[in-house]
Amino acid sequence: MSNVPNLHGTPFRSAVIGVENESGTVLAEPITTVNFDEKIVAWNRAHGFPDYIGPSGSVLQADGSRGMFWADRSGDPAFDPNRTIHCVGDLHVGYTSPDRLDAAERDMRQLNHLFQHRVFMGDTVDSGTSHDATALAYLEGMDARSRWDAVIGNHDLDGRDASAWMSAFGYDALNWTRDLGFAKLIGLNPTFDAKVNTTAPCTLQPDTLAFLATELGNTTTDCIIVTHAPLMNSVVSTPYSSTTIFSSSQPDADIVAILADHPNARSWVSGHTHSKLDSAGLVKMMTYGGTTIVAANVGGIAYLGHGSDMATSLLVSAFITILPGGRIVVRFRDHIVGAWTTIGEFNPTVATLPALSPAPIIPGLTDDAGPA
Repeated sequence: MSNVPNLHGTPFRSAVIGVENESGTVLAEPITTVNFDEKIVAWNRAHGFPDYIGPSGSVLQADGSRGMFWADRSGDPAFDPNRTIHCVGDLHVGYTSPDRLDAAERDMRQLNHLFQHRVFMGDTVDSGTSHDATALAYLEGMDARSRWDAVIGNHDLDGRDASAWMSAFGYDALNWTRDLGFAKLIGLNPTFDAKVNTTAPCTLQPDTLAFLATELGNTTTDCIIVTHAPLMNSVVSTPYSSTTIFSSSQPDADIVAILADHPNARSWVSGHTHSKLDSAGLVKMMTYGGTTIVAANVGGIAYLGHGSDMATSLLVSAFITILPGGRIVVRFRDHIVGAWTTIGEFNPTVATLPALSPAPIIPGLTDDAGPA
């Protein structure tokens, strides 16, 4: 944490941490950039919080220091690492600044105890094969290979077919499943070269649709579907929105028909659209026939919104927890400041089927688009 720049304001020289008690009093203790991580863990343990909980708020002090506090809200949803997956959107290695990738890696490496499995949500590389080695070193350096998977994005198929991507990233089958105990993880992949099919680059072929129907149908356990593009008409963002066939999984009618027949499809997790956290439908309940599913878009590591926002964009990924009884908790981690974002530990987007708490608004910038 101490070496990660704060791109959202002046980096703090020193800070105080405290817990807000019932009377509103903030009990504080000084920390500095040198002992930040150590002090956070010690404070959490002393006050009964898990090690991983980051600040719920901060106040810039007159002397340039930053006062941070933890709110005492013990009734919030549990974060059970044994029932959690970590979803990392759109790295775009070869396009994304090395500093941004490094900042994400530093924070993500210290979060490996907070989930059971990590999924990289496609567009791992920005174009072709020239950055495969760098991307693989990045993925494999994060955690043991048995603890992560990847799905194909349209940029991963820029200039090659799916079989070439599979060979490079160590897969002997186009689509895959993982039994996580609390849920089945189903990875689905498009096969078209984005340069060939620019209209609907995230089209799932008939064999992939049949795979989805089979894997949903051969179990009664909760299933989490991970694929590059969101369900059509879920997240609405600028400039890439799932209201278009370019920015959604296709063919929509066939996907909807399969989901409608399988109520154990609990969540459809995607990247692709680089959606900001204030995007409508970022996490949304979708009902098809007898199935109500949580569609969750995890943004992108490269940037949120537009490519030209890279230097100032939030740097986030998502942690998705499925709790007993069907409750789904989606939390976003800000990897620059090393803390949970406003849609976070103390104010999570929580779905207790079939109702969803609305996400709070987080202002963002707009400018020229980058790759999607």
